[in-house]
Amino acid sequence: MIFKKIINIFYNLKFILFGKLQYDGISRKILDLKINKKRFFHEEYEKILNNKIFNYSDTHPFINSYKSKILFNINPKNAANEIKNFEIIKKNWLKSNPRFYDNSDYLPFEKIAGAIGNYTELFNYLNYRFNVEKKTTNPKIIISDKRQITNLSLFKHFEKFIDVVESPKDFNEKRFVTEINKVAIDIASIFDGKYFPHPFAANFVNQKTKNLKNKYFKNFKLSDDDYKKGFKNLQKFGIKKNDWYVLFHIRDRDGDEYRNSKPETYIEAMKSVIKKGGWAIRVGRHERYKFPKIKNLIDYSFSNIASDSMDIFLAATCKFCVATSSGFAPIPKFFGKPVLLSNCLPTSAYLELDKSDLFLPKKLLKKNIKKIINFEDYFGFPTNYFHSPEVYEKNQISIENNTTNELKAATNEMFEICLGKLNPNFLSKNKLFKEKLKKDLKNDFEFDLSHECFFSESLINNYI
Repeated sequence: MIFKKIINIFYNLKFILFGKLQYDGISRKILDLKINKKRFFHEEYEKILNNKIFNYSDTHPFINSYKSKILFNINPKNAANEIKNFEIIKKNWLKSNPRFYDNSDYLPFEKIAGAIGNYTELFNYLNYRFNVEKKTTNPKIIISDKRQITNLSLFKHFEKFIDVVESPKDFNEKRFVTEINKVAIDIASIFDGKYFPHPFAANFVNQKTKNLKNKYFKNFKLSDDDYKKGFKNLQKFGIKKNDWYVLFHIRDRDGDEYRNSKPETYIEAMKSVIKKGGWAIRVGRHERYKFPKIKNLIDYSFSNIASDSMDIFLAATCKFCVATSSGFAPIPKFFGKPVLLSNCLPTSAYLELDKSDLFLPKKLLKKNIKKIINFEDYFGFPTNYFHSPEVYEKNQISIENNTTNELKAATNEMFEICLGKLNPNFLSKNKLFKEKLKKDLKNDFEFDLSHECFFSESLINNYI
């Protein structure tokens, strides 16, 4: 273990001292900008983009992906146009610079070593690769140390579909090669040879695979051992084998405040679950708000059973999950479990949901008139892909959380969806709402979108 650590330190230090030499001259100028060293505000991003180096973005893949990454923070529409033809730019550049070519499809190592939410793009890409492209080879990820992998209990479900190379030498000495030859899912998602913002590409892929039989890559399943270990932990709280539970993941952390929600506004929804005979389990780690003691409410976030493996067990075995804008939200979907996506931004997140799910985003209001923004802006691109505080601020948009009553009502609607006993009025309103989505939203991309999930009635009432 000590030897391994020394090797890692050696190659990391070597990269710091000589790593820039593996990049071509143009790419080195990007590294000199030190863009990743801090978070910038809108005006600073625009100032950075005035640098002449970005004039090469239509011919150089490294410049193209860097520029696109910056643009998605301030102008999603321009970013989508920028990254769209990354594959063509990459192919043409490598033809002229064959010494950098590698015949492997590299994926960014952050997809398994960064925030847990990064697994979402990985899941969607593998679905596309194996079930739409019909490729028979695995993509490759180079990592310095497997201990860097985020949540090994989740990663093991991906492991057979990726060739992971653990090599501090390659990780540091092939950084430019992997960046140039990558599938750019750190920026956007690929479909039909072009790149689109993640939820849109996922929607296109889901349409293609919806009725596909014999999928190679599909929903995950827990092992018998996972079940035994997970249930043994739940027994400590008095949960019996035939009991059911609903998860609540309520983002409540420092940073990206627009993605946070107020945990106390979910208490009535939790009580509604308990009243129906279930358990309410609040998941997450190191959250700020601690729930009061309520019978059959488990504040797992502050419990001594919280662990990576238990996170995955709960996601895979819940009745459904009430989630917010967080990395945990997609995990139940990996295991085929329904999700009520509440207090969510950006609004395009609904495009990745299916007919077993329910959507209740935050309200967006025009600051100058204090009125909810119009339907076309709310659900249309690029507003539906705003995902930084700066871009909301620049567009004079304020954000309003779901109310206690809205969250309770949506939770009850979710029960009806799970039981398949939907109120005719709810169904009728959803039908009208989906027709409005299809009719009123201009086609921002060359493929039609599918609107599969249900929408909470409190949202629909704002526009119909």
